[in-house]
Amino acid sequence: MTNLDSQGIDLWTVDIADFAYEELLALTSGWLSKQDKQRAVRFQFIEHKKQLLMGRYLTRTVLSRYSGFSPGDWRFENNEYGKPFIAPDLLKEMAEPLFFNLSHSRNKLVLAIARHELLGVDIEYGLKLRRVEKLAKRYFSNSEIDDFEVLAKDQMQKRFYDLWSLKEAYIKACGMGLAIPLDHFSFSFQNKNGIEIKFDKERADDPWLWRFWEIDSEPGYHLSLAIKLAELEEVARMEISNLNQLKPSGEVISKQFTVRNKK
Repeated sequence: MTNLDSQGIDLWTVDIADFAYEELLALTSGWLSKQDKQRAVRFQFIEHKKQLLMGRYLTRTVLSRYSGFSPGDWRFENNEYGKPFIAPDLLKEMAEPLFFNLSHSRNKLVLAIARHELLGVDIEYGLKLRRVEKLAKRYFSNSEIDDFEVLAKDQMQKRFYDLWSLKEAYIKACGMGLAIPLDHFSFSFQNKNGIEIKFDKERADDPWLWRFWEIDSEPGYHLSLAIKLAELEEVARMEISNLNQLKPSGEVISKQFTVRNKK
């Protein structure tokens, strides 16, 4: 069983391009709900089918590394905004609570695991050219737009995806998604301690309890992580691993990465 204390966060990544749809279907068929099977049939593109199946496989297989439950034992519920969580009766059977959050972009999936409930992760493919100036004015706060507009044109694309992935990680951690307006909170990279967040008066939250990281894990991708801690708590350990083989043995390769965090 994988050890994880209250000061740790584990990230698990996988690339669906390495795996065949038939293999994923065989591995997950016994776990899929009726709704998941219907969704997989409705998807037109094979990549979307694989993304769904891989998300189910990654979540169940990795969670089982931290508990006595087998992958088929897990049951999940969703909050009113659609964020999934482990069924309460299963959580009661654990010595310590376990929480997760999943994100995907193109072929990459990433799963975050921690002992704290307010946990969010987001990965974005950042090489697709977009009208980032227009999107920034539509979604970002005034202070973020001011910082954005003084950048050189060739820096705007990266800054847009940095901000977008951080914002997604935060609203996913809160469990409310886009019910939280993206311009009601602001990120800044000018603080010497790393990433800083500020909240508008419409958003009642405490910036001092939040920790954020940008993680350099995959070329061309932006990966951000958010977690809310109790006072005086800190994250002392973070590890990222790649579940590179979808076999019962679950071979794992650990990867080195760098982070920029808000402390």
